[in-house]
Amino acid sequence: MSVLSRIGASIGIGNLSVGIKTSARICIGETLQGTVSITGGKVPQTAQALWVGIRLAWETTDEDGNTQSHHTVLLKRPYDFAATVAPGQSQQINFGFVVPASLELARTDHWHEVFAEVDIVSGVDVTGTSFVRVYPARPVGELVQAVVDSLGWGLGGIDLKHSPRGALRAIFVPPEALTARFDRLVLDIAHSGSGWQLGAMVDLKEGLWRALTKQDEHRAELKADSVESAIQQLGAFVTQWATPA
Repeated sequence: MSVLSRIGASIGIGNLSVGIKTSARICIGETLQGTVSITGGKVPQTAQALWVGIRLAWETTDEDGNTQSHHTVLLKRPYDFAATVAPGQSQQINFGFVVPASLELARTDHWHEVFAEVDIVSGVDVTGTSFVRVYPARPVGELVQAVVDSLGWGLGGIDLKHSPRGALRAIFVPPEALTARFDRLVLDIAHSGSGWQLGAMVDLKEGLWRALTKQDEHRAELKADSVESAIQQLGAFVTQWATPA
């Protein structure tokens, strides 16, 4: 084993690799479970700790057009892992933790990642990530997921700043088939023991007239006694404006 190989591993070249398998989506308050896979690199390396958590990620672009990645760690849990990993050797560590109510939801143009960080003795720590969509706590999160699954609109983010009192504002982006017609769907979602109250707004693409007058923002107030009923009404509301008059 060459000295150059050892030096390279100490600065991250030929280091071990970390992968994560976990759920693609989770509601706040639920248990996120998964597996971390640690595979040896070019030389034996000793791991002294493993951390698994969730972070909020986003990107910015500078004046030269270069993209920078950023993240903020929201949750970080320690797991027992202290071992020497030989080249090509693979080890699996299962993890699981409850996503706390205090976890920050992703705003527009932000997303969540599950990360696993391995502390390497006398070397560069190694991190693996996996995208995860974090939804609000149930029952609101259940309806948000139903909009994605049943209507095909993607969750663009949560607007906590402009959420009405007692409700949560979710921003959805249209499916590909509707991008020529819609900019977004905004839902103000409130739930009580008697059912759902929804404030729905579709933002249509109508050029300069729309930009100046906002007359192509169409709104509706909906009430439903189940997720299925809410989705049915939302589908009818979107369909109403899917075709230009």
